[in-house]
Amino acid sequence: MKAKTILLSLFALISLITFDSCKKYPDGPTLSLRTKTGRVSNVWKVEKCTKNGADITASKNDRTYEFRKDGVFIYTSGSKTEQGSWAFINKKEWLDVKTSDPYKWEILRLKEKEMWVRENDGDVFEYHLVPR
Repeated sequence: MKAKTILLSLFALISLITFDSCKKYPDGPTLSLRTKTGRVSNVWKVEKCTKNGADITASKNDRTYEFRKDGVFIYTSGSKTEQGSWAFINKKEWLDVKTSDPYKWEILRLKEKEMWVRENDGDVFEYHLVPR
């Protein structure tokens, strides 16, 4: 009975280490039943935004980012709307967004109701997005 408990505990520990090392994004999730495209596809609004570590959320509150499953991207800020395309790059660790001002976002966290991304264009912007 004791050997069975030890074996079961060892198996659980190995499983936990294995799943943790397979994480695609630094801030998770470890396991998801939805595809990455399914998790990205949404209309996102800014919950929090930092520039070089300083909170600038107030200046980004009116923005939405729509990622459609077919690769269409729609950016809205106030009355301004711009359409482009998006795709995964670098083994689905980055989003390549093509508009008149293209950019690349490193995916830090990708969940059904939460997406964190980082953009580094000299200044480092980190966006915490939630569904609109």
